[in-house]
Amino acid sequence: MPSAQNVLLAIHIKRTDNVELKNPILSYIRETYSDREAEDAVDDLVAIQTLRNELVATQAGSQLTAKDSYIKYFKCLTSIETRFPISHEKGNVRINFPWTDAFRHSKKTSQPNIHFEKAAVLFNVAAVLSQQALQVDRATADGLKEACKLFQEAAGMFGHLKENEASKIDNPRPVDLSPECLGMMEKLMMAQAQECVYHKAKMDKKSPGTLARLAKQAGNMYSEVSAVFNEPAVVQHFERSWVAHTKMKASLYDVIALMDQAKQYNSETKVAQEIATLSEAFVRMQSVKGLAKAVSSEMVESLKPQEEVLTLALTKAQKDNNTVYLERVPAFADVPAIQPAVLVKAAPPTNLDASTENLFSGLIPDSSAKALSKYTDMVDSISREQLTKLADATDAARITLKQVRVGSAEGRMWVPVACMAERAAGAVALVLLLAGMLQCAHTTGKGLLR
Repeated sequence: MPSAQNVLLAIHIKRTDNVELKNPILSYIRETYSDREAEDAVDDLVAIQTLRNELVATQAGSQLTAKDSYIKYFKCLTSIETRFPISHEKGNVRINFPWTDAFRHSKKTSQPNIHFEKAAVLFNVAAVLSQQALQVDRATADGLKEACKLFQEAAGMFGHLKENEASKIDNPRPVDLSPECLGMMEKLMMAQAQECVYHKAKMDKKSPGTLARLAKQAGNMYSEVSAVFNEPAVVQHFERSWVAHTKMKASLYDVIALMDQAKQYNSETKVAQEIATLSEAFVRMQSVKGLAKAVSSEMVESLKPQEEVLTLALTKAQKDNNTVYLERVPAFADVPAIQPAVLVKAAPPTNLDASTENLFSGLIPDSSAKALSKYTDMVDSISREQLTKLADATDAARITLKQVRVGSAEGRMWVPVACMAERAAGAVALVLLLAGMLQCAHTTGKGLLR
């Protein structure tokens, strides 16, 4: 039976419809480049079109093995982005990308923006990572480690998406790709990763004090997620069960932290602090039960064993104090606060680099073509300037040599040899400079074409 402690959330994927990529891009290549280059690009475009069609065909089923396909398609989109401008503007490729909202599949948005397509794909990569984490056997130490790793990767992907592709899509943007929603998904993945760390530490029999600090941090992280649900951009967008779940988790791990800290006080024979902490935990447990009702009746039932453990521990501590220790129980506000311990961090994606993809190798990327054109104009301008200087120096050298010959015939070598040598050296230097510039232009141009 699912319990309040072991139920975690996975993110739904965004869904799309079939889109014709090949023909609009081929038309653009024919108009911008040539028929021959369009023919050379056909195989690459067919492969990309097939990959997208496969993603559409399989989106209704299990997505657990779809991550690699989404990443491969994302790299293809990056190759397309650098060569073919996609928008409604005249002269650009016209393709509309339709995607549903991950949390409201009845809401669909279409944009002629490749960054919208890329953002949706990365969202689905993060969603699949969260789904994979839930499928791991978290009853084992290795399973908890793997789930924690996957949640951190999902958090990193949501963070990367928020800072990159999602910031480049058109307005109005769908709610699931808003900064608020993506930030919340990142925080949720981090909270669930921290929760896995707590259970792994408990399985490893770490000290109660350590467990208390880990649980306290998990509770704090869930509180941050819960707070985002109140922001105007998302407050009406999610099902109530999501809001209730995160509130319940925040309160539950607050109670768990108190119970673990009470065990630490018990091991140190600090019965007064133990009683104060357990008493506060008992009060807060009633709040957790109320929040669990908003999730499901199963969640309420799953809290009963924990409440019984808490009640027995409090009763025993009070009895021991009344019969043996006779210590004054302080107010909970006077008990030292639990210091949270963070042991997770988002893992940014490292597998999105498309530089190794050998797509459209015969076509110059649009940005490179513009840079090459600008560079060529600059080289032409400098070359003309240097050629003019070379011609002037050559004329000066001819005049000098003519004067030398005339003076020699008359027996008067009146032109200094140093002056003649200087002018000749200047002409040679200009020739060498021009040759070097032309070689540089040739080398740089080849680099830009890559």
